[in-house]
Amino acid sequence: RTAGLRHSRCKACAARHARDVRLRDGEKARARDRAYHHANKERRNEIRKKNYDPRRTKDARLRQLYGITIEDYDRMHEAQGGLCAACEQPETAVNQHGVKSLAVDHCHRTGQIRGLLCASCNLAIGHMREDLELTRRRFAYLGTHL
Repeated sequence: RTAGLRHSRCKACAARHARDVRLRDGEKARARDRAYHHANKERRNEIRKKNYDPRRTKDARLRQLYGITIEDYDRMHEAQGGLCAACEQPETAVNQHGVKSLAVDHCHRTGQIRGLLCASCNLAIGHMREDLELTRRRFAYLGTHL
């Protein structure tokens, strides 16, 4: 304790204390949280919208999923001229925000990043399951029917 302060904890200790309280008072704490969130829904949404930063969100997602930063992604995008590494075309798929970003293509076994792909190529490679023999058979089949 610090003079004049009721509780003085470092962030780690405060987090541990909060976890312990939740374990001890589980349902009561969840009910209190639900009531707070319900009563302050508008305020929480305003704060969330005010603080929303799409680049920061994308950076966090890239770090978590692929271990790269938004700057790494930007360098790859620039090196590829903003085009898909496979078909060398710009992305055309859209979502609620407009044209999608190129997807990070990576080996699911090693995690090694191969490049940035458009949604179409990313889906096609995903359906090939990174299996060259299966891909050869599919192309052979396609070749006999064109």
